Order: sequence, then structure tokens, then C-alpha cells
Amino acid sequence: MPTIGYWKIRGLGSNLRYQMKYSGAEFEMTEYEQGDAPEFSRETWMSVKPTLGFDFPNLPYLVDGDFKLTETVAIHKYLADKYKPELLGTTPEERATVNMLGGVIGDLKMAMTAPCYMGGDIAETVAKAHTMLTPIVAKLGANKFLVGANPTWIDFYFFELLHMINGCFETTVQT
Repeated sequence: MPTIGYWKIRGLGSNLRYQMKYSGAEFEMTEYEQGDAPEFSRETWMSVKPTLGFDFPNLPYLVDGDFKLTETVAIHKYLADKYKPELLGTTPEERATVNMLGGVIGDLKMAMTAPCYMGGDIAETVAKAHTMLTPIVAKLGANKFLVGANPTWIDFYFFELLHMINGCFETTVQT
């Protein structure tokens, strides 16, 4: 049974959990808890990070037998390929569109999470969310999911991002 490792928060782990549940795949979670403020110790992760045998140790991670993988998008694609390949897209055009949206939505995630860690003007960040979401919503159009009638891995990533935006900025971002 594969194991997903991540902090004991929603963050980048929730979208992977959603995808695994949707795919009907059983998995285990290893959660690392940060210490309390003001230090927010990361010792639970840092103490095991160099011992787990990853080429590029990071959170989230996936351990599937002898195979070890880090980086959220790579994990999403691996899980889709292994458990529900249609989550990659069902045609070359869909797969290319999913990958394009992966980059676009990754840029949006970076723009929205950076102020959470480095500070910034909330009104400016919300305005940026509106600007960046507008073409994504236009692409969605009347589709049920980002590239059509069925979900792909990017839908799980995007759903969690929208939840984070609404929660962090105490607003419903509408375009």
C-alpha cells in the first residue's frame, strides 16, 4: 500500500488524498506535525528527511514499494497513471490541456501562497486572484470540470487551491 507523507495540515496533501479516494486506491498517510508558535519547529520532518532515501527529499512525498517520489505534480501524475489513467486526460489534446492548466494553476498557487509566508497586502493578493482566475474560469466555461465532463488530476489540485484562497483571504473569490 502506498504512503503519502506531508505536514499535518491540508496544504499540498489534501489534493493528493482527494485523488486517491476518488481513484478508490487504499493508502497510508504519514503526517509530520510542526511545533507551536513562535518557533514552529519542523524537527519531526527534518530529523527523518535525510534518512528516507529520496533523490530530492521534500514534502509531499510518495513511497510505493521501492519507488519513492517527491513533488506534488509528479505525484499526481504517477497516481493517475497507476490507479485511474483517465485522470491524465483521455486524448492527446486533453492531456496537453491538463498539463498546461497544471502550469497556470501552479502559478496561481504560488501567487496566493507566497503572501501567507512572506506577508503582503491582502487586498492586492485578492485582486491578483481575481485577475488570475478570470481566464481559468473562462476556460472552464460550461464544463463540469476544467477540461470537460470528467475530472482530471488538475481538478483536485485546483479544488484545494480554491478552498485555500477562500479560507486564507476570508472571501469568496468570484469572477
